[in-house]
Amino acid sequence: MANTQILVVEDESIVAKDIQKRLKEMGYTVPAIAFSGEEAIHKTEMVQPDLVLMDIMLRGSMDGVEAARQIRERFHIPVVYITAYSDAQTLKRAEVTQPFGYILKPFEEKDLQIAIQMALYRHKIERQLKESQEWFATTLRCISDAVIATDKNGYITFINPVAEVLTGWKQADAVGKASDKVFHLIHEETRATIENPL
Repeated sequence: MANTQILVVEDESIVAKDIQKRLKEMGYTVPAIAFSGEEAIHKTEMVQPDLVLMDIMLRGSMDGVEAARQIRERFHIPVVYITAYSDAQTLKRAEVTQPFGYILKPFEEKDLQIAIQMALYRHKIERQLKESQEWFATTLRCISDAVIATDKNGYITFINPVAEVLTGWKQADAVGKASDKVFHLIHEETRATIENPL
């Protein structure tokens, strides 16, 4: 926890300092406070925090939702919203950015700590899953056998380079297509089409 860095994004200076104080009391490091969406992106790039606590309504041309979207896309850092707004429209805009939490002001310290811990844990698990998927995909691309993977409906989700050569389809073109459009089996002697085993 002592090494966990949290960037606080809040345009009300008094509220930002209060959150910073609470986080420090919980054992977190707060390397910076940002007061606008643009500043949040800049400080995220500079500091590379483990988590961003983001107010949704910020002064300036960029609100917290847009800043969170850019932070997630560019830096893959989890964002937890802290806001006084809980109306359906705000929630709908916020959920598009796939936040790791949503805390309503005023909040209890315990709620803040739980939201942070859950967000950090979820981010760690997502990172591990992504690494496993990348390792698995690399393994499948590198083996010398043709590999075609489909979803439960028979639509192609993966095709390795050997399968690309055998089928004449590139992965980018094959993914999402029905397997019987890409993969055809023909009986060796009769040349008759064999039912697709996928």
